Amino acid sequence: MRLKFYKDKEENFVKILTRNNQELDFDYIEMIKQIYFDRGIEEAKIDDQYLDEEKESINSLVNEISKSVESLINSQNLDEDEDNTSENQNG
Repeated sequence: MRLKFYKDKEENFVKILTRNNQELDFDYIEMIKQIYFDRGIEEAKIDDQYLDEEKESINSLVNEISKSVESLINSQNLDEDEDNTSENQNG
């Protein structure tokens, strides 16, 4: 999943791009669902109309989201591994 940022007549727009090549209107809940299903977020696709500072800000935000998601997924994987180990020991 990745986010697509583009401008049209100085208005900013964001779309959600899914792994199935669907383009969805931006919605925070939908973004979270897609990140969860894809187990991460890819680098944003940013229109050339954005200034370098704007691109840096967007990339920084996406990187922070990515790091947070990665740590949550790693934490969940550790919990699942502990559960599996515990089940195997108990029998």
